[in-house]
Amino acid sequence: MDLAGLFNASPNPYVILDRNFDIVGMNDAYLRVTMRERDQLVGRNMFDAFPSDADAPSGRALRASLARVVADKAVDHLSLIHYAIARPDGTLVDRYWSATHTPMFDERGEVAFVLQHTVDVTELHRLRVGGAAGSIHITEGVLRRAEAVQIANQALDAERSNLREMFEQAPSFMALLRGPDHAFELANAAYLRLVGRPVVGKTVREVLPELGSQGHLEVLERVFATGEPFVGQSVRVVLAAPDRLSSSEHFLDLIYQPVRDASGSVIGIFVQGHDITEQKRAEQALYELNATLEQQIAERTRELRANEEALRQAQKMEAVGQLTGGIAHDFNNMLQGISGSLEMVRRRIGQGRIDEVDRYLNGAREAIERAANLTHRLLAFARRQTLQPRPTDVAELVRGMKDFIRRSVGPEVQIEVGLQGQVGLVLCDANQLESALLNLCINARDAMPGGGRILITVAEVSLTAADLTERDDPPAGAFVEITVADNGVGMPPEVLAHAFEPFFTTKPIGQGTGLGLSQIYGFVHQSGGLLRTTSAPGQGTAIRIYLPRHEGAAAVTAEPVRPAPTMGETGRTVLLVEDDEAIRRVTAERLAEAGYRALQAADGREALAILSERRRVDLLLTDVGLPGIPNGRQLAEIARTNRPGLAVLFITGYAGARLERHLGEGTELLVKPFSFDMLHAKVQALLQVNA
Repeated sequence: MDLAGLFNASPNPYVILDRNFDIVGMNDAYLRVTMRERDQLVGRNMFDAFPSDADAPSGRALRASLARVVADKAVDHLSLIHYAIARPDGTLVDRYWSATHTPMFDERGEVAFVLQHTVDVTELHRLRVGGAAGSIHITEGVLRRAEAVQIANQALDAERSNLREMFEQAPSFMALLRGPDHAFELANAAYLRLVGRPVVGKTVREVLPELGSQGHLEVLERVFATGEPFVGQSVRVVLAAPDRLSSSEHFLDLIYQPVRDASGSVIGIFVQGHDITEQKRAEQALYELNATLEQQIAERTRELRANEEALRQAQKMEAVGQLTGGIAHDFNNMLQGISGSLEMVRRRIGQGRIDEVDRYLNGAREAIERAANLTHRLLAFARRQTLQPRPTDVAELVRGMKDFIRRSVGPEVQIEVGLQGQVGLVLCDANQLESALLNLCINARDAMPGGGRILITVAEVSLTAADLTERDDPPAGAFVEITVADNGVGMPPEVLAHAFEPFFTTKPIGQGTGLGLSQIYGFVHQSGGLLRTTSAPGQGTAIRIYLPRHEGAAAVTAEPVRPAPTMGETGRTVLLVEDDEAIRRVTAERLAEAGYRALQAADGREALAILSERRRVDLLLTDVGLPGIPNGRQLAEIARTNRPGLAVLFITGYAGARLERHLGEGTELLVKPFSFDMLHAKVQALLQVNA
């Protein structure tokens, strides 16, 4: 078949343009309507051969239509366009055209040429607008129908142009597939950017073969066969690059919507969706950041804790250095007093001046008592002192101490007491609490050299976890608050930070040991409480002691112990267990002088052997820290298993583990160093109770 002959013989005008809109060829009908010769047109650009104003509506419309064909690879129609044609003599003739532009593809599927088919509709347009129907042989009905068709074509063309613009500019990717082979009929710019290659006129399998191994073609087949739409979220798609040498991963939200004809049969699939790859990457990056952030926070937290621990150790070593220096200083002074007194005793005895010996012995005794007091304060600061807690009514205790405190601080200081109506009990060593209050009041007096006021208040408060943020704070709950406030000179922050450290004092040399507040600190924390201090220069100081409220029975005041008969008349037996031979020897001698029969044991095993002989033992006098097993506490428990009601008197220099729960009825505690008169009184009291 001679296609070139048919093309040239067609009565319809045709012209072929390349991608740059240069004229490649035309048929004879085109030459007749344009009044041109072939050699006048071939090789020239369409807009040079037929010049027009580029900004005129007709010029813009023609250029836009040709550009759409190349970009969309689809047919484009112009229902009516005004485009003047120059005669051979150069005069312009107004002409109106209806044009169809069809893409012609090369072997790669790209638009190689555009075929323009034009129809001269000038006379029809003039009839519509001029109403000169009588001048030609055409009926009025034909004119009306032609006019209606022309108007409809223009409206359709405008609507089609708008729809095409919206389709092309849509932010989501769109494509229209036709037939069971899923051939691309349309694809907008977003879709072409996604796949990176031309697709119109080809099937999905041809142009996107990589989808076959990913299951997407099966989904298209199912949608076409069943007519059921498919909605996918975060669908993973791997697309090959145009050179097929690499690929890219995408995540898509998409829908495959079946397209039906008038009979309801599926004839195609409309594809629409969004590329959410960047969003997924951002989510993944955020997830990884969160994971990394948690790791960074954990590492930073560990680093901070390590730094805090290092700082704490450094502060601890500094405190230990200050503590040991203070202890060494004070103990050396006390040892010098003892050593000097004993040396003078020896000299006076050698000189026969016996009447002067008592004076030096009293000096040595005073030094020993000062040393004992120092160790008690140190144990209190370290929270290792042996307490004897009892249910205590703090309000009653403060009320009873008011006069004593007033006498202790002197007439220049006014003492005021504020007691809440109903205050619960606390479980503490009442003697230690009294000592703490007295110490605080004396410190307050010293902070008011010109006199002032001390306010002591007792109230019940509730502390929450938000109030208790320090490392060694007790659990939240109900507390009894004891406040000692003064209107003295106050403390700056740098002094307040060290106020509770041992041997820290702002008083002149010789007027303070620096152990008062540290002893209170240790006692309060050992009793399960906490301390809070507020102070500022010129505004005074307030120290608050918080002790947990005790829910047990009320405090019981013991009846006075009646005088006991002399020990020599009782014939009682005391089992003395002490690993220090010197202490054991002198204690046994003193007990014997007091009329007791003293059985001696160096450790728990020897004591158990004596107890197993069923010999009479009225009181067990044992050191707490015996070597080996059993220790003093364990020995007492074993002894009472076989001898219920056995009186027990613990003696200790350092109890270590707290003994409070073991100090029940028939049990007492004596802290070293003690006087033999004190030992005598404790033994008397225990044996009288058990009599």
